[in-house]
Amino acid sequence: MPNEEARKEIQRPEMISLHTDVLGDLAEAVLESQCNGCKKEDFKSCKYRNALMDASIPAFDAESKGCQYKYEG
Repeated sequence: MPNEEARKEIQRPEMISLHTDVLGDLAEAVLESQCNGCKKEDFKSCKYRNALMDASIPAFDAESKGCQYKYEG
């Protein structure tokens, strides 16, 4: 029989409902902690970029030839 943590993990839904303000706060945290000063060359495989794109978060620089979310802040 699985322990309590494993049972909780099994019960997690695949999709959740999230208020757009909360999504914006999460996106801001990711941008600040992961995208600010990013040096990744293989940006197309970046899980943060892909998640931001999947969530329809507006790009920092939509015209960039590199990652649209990379910036120097």
